[in-house]
Amino acid sequence: GGVRIRSAVIITIIVGVGFCDGFGQGTLIGQLGCANCHSDLPFKSNLRELAPDLSSAGLRYEPAWLFEFLRKPSKVRRHLGPGRMPNFHFSDKEALALIAFLESQRAATESALEIPERIKSGIAGTVPVTHAQFQSTLTNGLICLSCHTFEGKGGIQGIELSSVGYRLRSEWVKEYLVAPARFGVAHSVMPAQFFDMTNQFRELTPNAAEKIQIIGGYLSSLNAPRRQSLQANYEAAKAAFPNASAELGRNIFISQNCAACHRHHNIQPREQAAPELAKEGARVTRSWLESFLKRPYAIRPFGYH
Repeated sequence: GGVRIRSAVIITIIVGVGFCDGFGQGTLIGQLGCANCHSDLPFKSNLRELAPDLSSAGLRYEPAWLFEFLRKPSKVRRHLGPGRMPNFHFSDKEALALIAFLESQRAATESALEIPERIKSGIAGTVPVTHAQFQSTLTNGLICLSCHTFEGKGGIQGIELSSVGYRLRSEWVKEYLVAPARFGVAHSVMPAQFFDMTNQFRELTPNAAEKIQIIGGYLSSLNAPRRQSLQANYEAAKAAFPNASAELGRNIFISQNCAACHRHHNIQPREQAAPELAKEGARVTRSWLESFLKRPYAIRPFGYH
């Protein structure tokens, strides 16, 4: 039902029939970021500011999870509203090449926010953490569950915390908890709870480094079977396509205009990266457009230009 409603609203706007109540001025098109590529559409979007900054993707993501996600995208970030990663129908080789490129991206967005060595040493390594320790730490003075969900409890804006163990690198998780802004995440999306980055990393909660060790260590230990399964699939694909290079991945990143929705420290969005849609109503039929929006496929398999 949700897909049909969204398709109908988008079609109504594009073909010029009128605006649906509740979606005045193309709100849905703005939330989905359509105008980030179809730049003639007069709808503003803040999706690029909310989506992950990929400058540090190599520090952040588990490549085995990326391999599945790039081929079969699923909604992860609930604070994006209806916005989510579109399915580009990448082949295994294309996904591997993109991962090789993203693995090489290790630039912190706010590199000036260097984490002091005293904190780095306090969060280094792993320590055994029990479920009781984790629950006590999570619910004692922290506001994680105001946005995030864990074991069926919590908010509806942040990611589901149980997915951290197979999605994200454990060391990055802890550094992120120390300084979210270092990785291009706004305070309104992820407020600092442990250290005040603007005041020489002063503790905001007692025993901040120890709490980060407990939370990060426990979340990273979850879903080990899922992590192992993803890793096995990823290793098999790498063996089948050993020539999937970072150079090819960079070319794909640019050609698919990934920077239109994801910030990057030295790759900017392409201009005129997709067809103009302002006159789409005169060019295609409503039935074709509805079918395409529900099940998109590559009309220009080698890019728009």
